[in-house]
Amino acid sequence: MKSIVQKSKYGASQRRIRNIEAWASVGPVMVYMFIFSLLPVMFVIYLSFTEWNGIIGLPQWVGLKNFVNFFSSSQYLKVLWQTVYIGGIGLILGMTLPFLLALLLNLKIRGQSAYRTVWYIPVVTSFAVMSQIVIVFLNPMDGSLNNFLLSIGLQRVDWQLSTFWMVFWITIFGQWKGIGGGALLFLAGLQSVDPSVYEAAKIDGAGRWRRMVSITVPLMKPMWAFVFVMGINGMFQVFEPIYFITQGGPKGTTTVIVYQLWKDAFVNFQMGMASVGSVVILLIVMACTMVSLKLSKSIY
Repeated sequence: MKSIVQKSKYGASQRRIRNIEAWASVGPVMVYMFIFSLLPVMFVIYLSFTEWNGIIGLPQWVGLKNFVNFFSSSQYLKVLWQTVYIGGIGLILGMTLPFLLALLLNLKIRGQSAYRTVWYIPVVTSFAVMSQIVIVFLNPMDGSLNNFLLSIGLQRVDWQLSTFWMVFWITIFGQWKGIGGGALLFLAGLQSVDPSVYEAAKIDGAGRWRRMVSITVPLMKPMWAFVFVMGINGMFQVFEPIYFITQGGPKGTTTVIVYQLWKDAFVNFQMGMASVGSVVILLIVMACTMVSLKLSKSIY
């Protein structure tokens, strides 16, 4: 009986030690997440119900006034639409071009590692540096693109005065920056497919196109779902290309929601309106993510 009691005490002591070790491991991460993630979100939600310039005085409670102003303003609704429009184009391309690139990078060719490295370099390159390249490229007077047009007998184009071309080049810039990361994800998915599946299909007479349509694409559905969720999140976080290249022009037609919130907060010093926009983005992204994850349950 005594030995049983001792074993019970020893077991309880071991459980306490394991619990302490677990909390010691998880605790710092939880504190970090609370301070740098949850607390800022809670503060932004609070600010969305206030008026404050962010510098002088304290936030003044105004209730739902900021939300009413946000959704009754044609400017904010226009910016939301432009965000969906510009981001939607990028989302569609961001789910197709990286997949096609991954198919090419998965081919057994000489210099395979070098090709993969070259395509991934833009992912780790600073947005500011890449933006300067684009600005020089599109310069209306001495830009590389206009010099090329002159060399073949065409006239210069002032790209920054055209909404179509600005959206086009922003989209190209975004794909140039992100295609390597998306391709890396798809490449990991392609390499996880058992080669014997392709061999069996080949023996059955399936050609290259049939193998891709009937095997590769269906088996990549989990990766498609993941890239889609990440793309939805990224769609409402487009900022750097607008800030560095267009500043929202021409005539505000490339202003997206995050750039507008930056102007509200740090140019117009309207922290309340900027916080409302942040809350709206948070709710939209959460809703889109939940819907996409629910739809992808059958895939997993």
